[in-house]
Amino acid sequence: MSSAPDPAPPTRSQEYYLEEGDVIVRVEDTLYRFHSYHLQRATTYFDKLLENTPPASWQSRGGGDVDEFLIVIDEVEATDFEALLWFFYESGYRWSCLVDKSFDEKWKSTLLLAEKFSMDEVAKVACYALHRASAALGDIYKIALCVRHGLSKEWIRGEMERVISRKECLSADEARQLGFEMTTVLADARETSARLIPKPCKDTKMCIPCATTFLDGISIPNYRCHLGVHMCAKDRMHACKCDSTEIDRQPIIDAIDITSIDQNHLTSGASLQSRCDAWGSAQGDLFLKVEDKVVQIHSYHLMTASSVFTDMLALPTTSTIAREGTWANPITLEGENLDAWKNLLWFFYDSPYAWSEEVKSDDIPKWECILALSEKYCMKGICQVAVYALDHHNALTSVRKIGLCVRHNIDGSWMAQARRAVSERAESLTAQEAEELGIPLAMALVKDREQYLRALMSKLKSRKIAKK
Repeated sequence: MSSAPDPAPPTRSQEYYLEEGDVIVRVEDTLYRFHSYHLQRATTYFDKLLENTPPASWQSRGGGDVDEFLIVIDEVEATDFEALLWFFYESGYRWSCLVDKSFDEKWKSTLLLAEKFSMDEVAKVACYALHRASAALGDIYKIALCVRHGLSKEWIRGEMERVISRKECLSADEARQLGFEMTTVLADARETSARLIPKPCKDTKMCIPCATTFLDGISIPNYRCHLGVHMCAKDRMHACKCDSTEIDRQPIIDAIDITSIDQNHLTSGASLQSRCDAWGSAQGDLFLKVEDKVVQIHSYHLMTASSVFTDMLALPTTSTIAREGTWANPITLEGENLDAWKNLLWFFYDSPYAWSEEVKSDDIPKWECILALSEKYCMKGICQVAVYALDHHNALTSVRKIGLCVRHNIDGSWMAQARRAVSERAESLTAQEAEELGIPLAMALVKDREQYLRALMSKLKSRKIAKK
């Protein structure tokens, strides 16, 4: 009797096995090596495991197979874990003016593991991304997400109205998803809705043909609308449903206070508060001197984002010259502003957790600094995200939006509305706006304005002739 063959050894992920990573995780038959600060920044779930697992960089110094010292995560699919790593490393570059639904599955997987591993901030961002993409989540699941993660009630107003007004009662499975308190709230709202009297019918065309009289060729409905039913004035047994009857359930939804429902949020914000504000940069392998302060950062971020830093860090060193970028010999960035660099660190380490539908004017200076630095150091992807963020927070005029869109090669459909607004406004382009846009783009807008004015005057002229 032959013995069963040994299971195949795990394989390294082609995308997320980073040599500079300090933790190795096995999920199913795949090994992932990445920066442990991502897990520490997002949750306390892995703290004990990380404390008991020596960093991969230490293991490699001792020789042997570094992949033998790892964290094994069971009951998780590799595709879902890759989506979580995608959130850590790439999602911050994926926010744009145009919603890309191809990321829906990644966001759903991210949300799945964020809830499993108590990553409340990650879950909130995933919820926002899925809502923004109009992803199909189901009314009950979306309401449950909203309650669990303390999201705005406006996020689920439509879902709540559908659940309150539907014929089917809440099921046991739905109650388990919603939790005890939210289930009772929705049940009470459904009872209140059932007691509402419909508004009188407004559609006089909804009539019973045989109960209609005619006066001077004009059709006059000969019925009355009672509780959503059209009843014939001649024969009460002759009736039909009034499809135009309305019941206003918004006051019921307005009265529901989701914030008072205790769902024991996934994590304690206080427990992770000390890990915010670019906390992860303290584990970085690269040291930069900005003003009189040494800034620490993972070289991975700068080399991924900037061709300038990629070339800089690839310069060879000799035995007579100490390697730059260490604590003893940091790279000096002349003329740079420390606060601006702190904002760039925030982009790398914290911005993936900050996206929401909320408009925050306080974030505008931060994104302006990020845009300026990313333009200076050829960080194309960050430039595009910063432009979108400034527009999201209502910081861009139409003229500036057009200029930034062209400069950073952003999809032209995004600036179409801004270009139309400039073309149709009463004021001509100012010298300052023309300088900001540059001659070619400014002249293109001048041409747009002239064409619009010619078309407008032609319409006015046609109307005058028609009146004569």
